[in-house]
Amino acid sequence: MAPSEIPSLTESARAVLRLLASQGPVTRPKLGSMLELSKPTMSAAVSELSALGLVSSRGTERGAIGRTATIYGIGPGAGYVIGIDVGAAQVRAVAYSMDAQPLATVEESIPDGAT
Repeated sequence: MAPSEIPSLTESARAVLRLLASQGPVTRPKLGSMLELSKPTMSAAVSELSALGLVSSRGTERGAIGRTATIYGIGPGAGYVIGIDVGAAQVRAVAYSMDAQPLATVEESIPDGAT
């Protein structure tokens, strides 16, 4: 997906993405329960988002009964965050993907008398 392309998502996929962005990583059954979505609708929404890189697997969780559940979180294709700190003596910039992976860090000193 090119950066300028904004995908058209189903309503259920948008709801899943919003919940993961606000709540953090969650299993598919918990997502379905929290959003009151059926298993097929939940599976379709997660598949739709996974295909676009907007969500990704973050591991598994074993419950007391039943199968192991996959934990999903925001994926690397969901976007980026950039932070810039301009101080009296230095400028620092950091970039992270929305799944909290560091992408870049730059620090530059400000020479005396430059301000």
